Amino acid sequence: MRRINIPQIALGATSVAFLAAFFFGGKDLIFATKVLLISAIVAAAACVVCYRQTNMKTWGMLISLLLFSGLTVYFDNEAFIKWRPTVINAVLCIALLVMYFSKTMPFKYFFAKHLELNIPDHVWLKQNLIWMTYFFISGLINTALVVMNVSNEGWVLYKTVIGPILATIFSLVMIGYLYRENKKHNQAKES
Repeated sequence: MRRINIPQIALGATSVAFLAAFFFGGKDLIFATKVLLISAIVAAAACVVCYRQTNMKTWGMLISLLLFSGLTVYFDNEAFIKWRPTVINAVLCIALLVMYFSKTMPFKYFFAKHLELNIPDHVWLKQNLIWMTYFFISGLINTALVVMNVSNEGWVLYKTVIGPILATIFSLVMIGYLYRENKKHNQAKES
């Protein structure tokens, strides 16, 4: 039986708290960020104390959340929280580029066993470049929204609704691509 990922649920709850605080708290981004900061601290404490469960990805997200929301609240400046997605996307983009050149295949590690895929390494390496491009474009979109001074409502809507929908669609397309490559590879092996 698959174990419930409590840290992932806790991170999701912080996003819901942020969204609710923004839309029901007068669309005040600083107030919503304070709620995000408090909920992130509670989520981190709950994960460590109650469940003793965390992984590097969760810690990375929580630390970035605490850093950028903390700076936003401390300086009373919305820019910090708005630049967080750009910084995270840039870090992921650079990490995938380094992994590509070092022939490290994180997507093979995460998906090959769970999706029962048997694909050549060059396809897994190509995933690094595809996802690197996705993170680069996501970072550019966020940068454009911040630089164009889009309303807080527009930015929050993109960050919490549109962005995750696009990420889900992209992920499903990539899974479909991997299954297609798996089928091609298996057919080539049989012939």
